[in-house]
Amino acid sequence: MGDIKKRQVCLNIKKIVFCSMYLGVLIVESNLLIPPF
Repeated sequence: MGDIKKRQVCLNIKKIVFCSMYLGVLIVESNLLIPPF
């Protein structure tokens, strides 16, 4: 039981990291496409 829980937590952390990286890339790309005036 503990191993499964640990694995789920690990997957959640990976998901959060991936999502934050993806959002960061989107933000950077949108900033490059739309220069702040």
